[in-house]
Amino acid sequence: MDKDLIIESERLILRGWKLEDADDVVEGLNNINVAKWMSHTPFPYTKDDAIKFITNSIENKLYNFAIVLKEENKVIGGTQLRNIDLVQGTAGGGIWLNENYQGKGYGSEAWGARIKYAFEVLGLRRLENGFFAGNERSWNMQKKFGYKIEGIRRGKYIPLSTGVITDEYITGLLKEDWMDNKEKTNVVLEPLFEEYVDFDTFSKSDFRVVRIKECSAVEKSKKLLKFILDDGTGTDRIILSGIHIFYEPEELVGKNVVAILNLPPRNMMGIDSCGMLMSAVWEENGEEKLHLMIVDDTIPAGAKLY
Repeated sequence: MDKDLIIESERLILRGWKLEDADDVVEGLNNINVAKWMSHTPFPYTKDDAIKFITNSIENKLYNFAIVLKEENKVIGGTQLRNIDLVQGTAGGGIWLNENYQGKGYGSEAWGARIKYAFEVLGLRRLENGFFAGNERSWNMQKKFGYKIEGIRRGKYIPLSTGVITDEYITGLLKEDWMDNKEKTNVVLEPLFEEYVDFDTFSKSDFRVVRIKECSAVEKSKKLLKFILDDGTGTDRIILSGIHIFYEPEELVGKNVVAILNLPPRNMMGIDSCGMLMSAVWEENGEEKLHLMIVDDTIPAGAKLY
C-alpha cells in the first residue's frame, strides 16, 4: 500500500499506520469487549503488541488502515483489505473500533469507505468477510451494505484473548449487490401529520437559536445530557435532552442549536428542563438515528425562527 494513501469520508480519514498511533491502538484493543471478537489479538494488549503490528503493516506495505476521527485527530479503530487477489478480484479483511466510539456510526462509515475503495479504485468484484458467533453488531453492520451469510466454519478459531473455540460465520459481498443496495433506501420516516395547525397556534411556539455554553452527562442517567444555554436574555437556561447515545458532551460545547423555549418546565432527575432542543430523527436499517439541529455559529444566540 502507498504510504501516502488516504481515504476520506464525512467524519473520518483512513490512512496507513504510524508508530505514533501505538497509544491509541492500545487504548482501543486493550479491552476484552473488543479483543474477544478478533482471532489474533491478545488480551491484555500491550504497547509492544501495537508497535509490532504497526511495524509489520508499514514494512510489508499492507492495506491496513488506521481510522482517524477528524474532529479529534485521534485513531479510533482499524480496518484492512487482506488477501487481495487482483486476478480473481477478491479480498478479505475486518474492522475494530474503540469501545468509547461505538454506537455513533463511525464503524459503518469506515466500513463503507473501505468497500467503496475496494470496488471503485482497486476494481475488485467480491469481498469476503465473517463474524464470530454472537457478534450480532458486526453482522448488523455488514448486512447494511448487502453482505450475505454464505456458511459457517465450525470451531474455526481460538481467539488469543479468550482461548475459547469459536464458530465463524462466513459472509460475502458482490459488487453488484453493493451497488443495488446503495440504490435502496432503508430509511423509515414518521408520516406527515394530516391535521392542519392554524398560523396563530404556530406563532405561539417560540423557536430560538441557543448557544451551548456547557454540556455534561446527568448523573445516574445513560441518556440524558444537561445543557447550559445562552438564549440571548443574559440569563442561563437549562435544558435536558436524552441524546447521550448519539453525542458526547464535549463535542457540543460552543455549538449553536435550535430550541423551543416556551414549553412548561419539566422536572427530570431532579432538574428542571426549560424547553426542548430540536433534532431530526428517523430509522435506518432498523436503527434509530438522530441529528441535533446545529446551525451556523454566526447566528446570534436568541435569534427567533419563523
